[in-house]
Amino acid sequence: MLEGKVGFRFMPIKNNFIYKEINNEYMLIPLEGDNVSLSKVFNLNEVGAFIYKALKANDDVDKVVASLMEEYDVSYDIAKRDVLSFIEELKRRGIYA
Repeated sequence: MLEGKVGFRFMPIKNNFIYKEINNEYMLIPLEGDNVSLSKVFNLNEVGAFIYKALKANDDVDKVVASLMEEYDVSYDIAKRDVLSFIEELKRRGIYA
């Protein structure tokens, strides 16, 4: 059960990124026009990939936090911190507006 609420919805991730999983490697690859920009690839760890996919499937951040708690058996505070940190990193990299 959630001990608190983050209380906001996640806006869609920009469409000019492709998510790829290759041999247990997870990455977001930016598109620039019709080209791929390999110099700006954002590599994700397993938890980052899980959060990314959860955010793409559900814009309710509280539900993403709950799913992370369930999947990795972590506390609310840890899950909330990880999800919010991940969103901030997406913003910093221009992946999320």
